[in-house]
Amino acid sequence: MLNQVILVGRIIEEPIVKEFGNNNQMAVVLVEVERLVNNADKEKTYDVFQIILWKNMMQNYLELCEAGKIIGVKGRLQANNFITKEKNKFYSCDIVAEKISLLNPN
Repeated sequence: MLNQVILVGRIIEEPIVKEFGNNNQMAVVLVEVERLVNNADKEKTYDVFQIILWKNMMQNYLELCEAGKIIGVKGRLQANNFITKEKNKFYSCDIVAEKISLLNPN
């Protein structure tokens, strides 16, 4: 089986760092990617993906992840689900980064 994602997009806001018990950390980076759509208006549409950087990835790449930068991401999909206090069930799909490349060094 194969679970691999490769995308190129623009970081839309500064990363959010979250801390968990046992000194674990992760960062969330939001990346927008142009959706290829054939419509008569030629209007651009974007998808926003949540990229997760776990502890080691975060330490190595967080300083590269500034809003406005264009990055390449190689990683895997991770499906999550949770139940709220109101007993509503939610699903999400994140991209867990394995490698990040800065594509516009300026």
